[in-house]
Amino acid sequence: MNKYLIALKELKVNNELILKMLKIFQLIDFKLLFEGKYLDIEFKHNIKFDKYANTFSDVPKLNDAIKKAKEIIALSKENKIKITNIKDKKYPYNLKLIDNPPAILYYKGRAFYKKHRKSIACVGTRSITSFGINASEAIIPSLVKEGFTIISGLAIGIDTVSHKICLDNGGTAIAVLAHGLDAIYPKSNKDLYNRILENNGLVVSEYPIGTKPDKFRFVERNRLVSGLSKGTIVFETKEKSGTMHTVNYTLEQDKPVFCPLPQEAGLTTTALIKLIQQGKAISIPSQNAFERVVLGTGYKIKDKDKVNKLKKKSASNIINSSKIDYKELDKAFNFDEKKYSGIRVDKDLYLKYREVLKENNLTNKEMFNAFMLSVINSNSSNKK
Repeated sequence: MNKYLIALKELKVNNELILKMLKIFQLIDFKLLFEGKYLDIEFKHNIKFDKYANTFSDVPKLNDAIKKAKEIIALSKENKIKITNIKDKKYPYNLKLIDNPPAILYYKGRAFYKKHRKSIACVGTRSITSFGINASEAIIPSLVKEGFTIISGLAIGIDTVSHKICLDNGGTAIAVLAHGLDAIYPKSNKDLYNRILENNGLVVSEYPIGTKPDKFRFVERNRLVSGLSKGTIVFETKEKSGTMHTVNYTLEQDKPVFCPLPQEAGLTTTALIKLIQQGKAISIPSQNAFERVVLGTGYKIKDKDKVNKLKKKSASNIINSSKIDYKELDKAFNFDEKKYSGIRVDKDLYLKYREVLKENNLTNKEMFNAFMLSVINSNSSNKK
């Protein structure tokens, strides 16, 4: 199968059409197509190849594409580059869900595992400042501890810093490249490239061996960075930059964007402030507020100390913001005893109370103990 998909790419057939073929073709259909019998395929599957009629009728050209595909497969094997396609179980799950995912993917490393689904893209400027470094050093180790795979592009700046912090904290990293995997760009990141692979990570590309790092490929690469992830953290960026392409891809893929909250606007922080103000990004207001990313990507927090702190804060906020309506108290003290739950409270009120607990990730015991402590402390203060 991969032979035909690579050959189609060599023939410049667009990815959308290849995906359509994969949905309706069997292996024999690809074989017949490369024998020049495209009219039979059109009739069989009610599909039109108008744009590619000349290509699919040119048998020598089709044979050359197959020959080139076989060379790519052989060279990939020599260079320990693995190949997967979207119908393969080895294909990354998150990427499969985006619009127009690459039909064929090249990678180095063991494999895409289920644990890689829990991943976050870390992106930003090449011209990194102390703000981006400090934010990365504060947030990424906690995300690694929570089991997130860190995904970035191996570029100078935020990408490099993110990968290094991830690896220094025992995490797994995936680097998405804008060229063939026989090359390393930039060359200065050769050691980092090898470290990623040595620590059970992966390097990934949608481009075959021998593909050069042309400028336009970096924009295309960015859709894979966000596509492989559950969300994207933008640590620092200029308003007009490649990073903003990743932001836009993330939003188009209906995934959350996160930004550390800058204290002041600057060349590489103004864009963060605007993203937050426009409601396009969720702010990370402090160095230890990594829970915004965990919860925002749909996961529960593993760090028990962090969970307890958040629960205490939620309980305190509920109690401190409570406003007593004395008319409502009449209902609470004079309820119909035929309508009660285990501890004889008004059932309607209890159900609303349970919803509040659920929204704040609190148990009945935790909230009730916090409430009793609040009442005791308040009573003690009133006696003084």
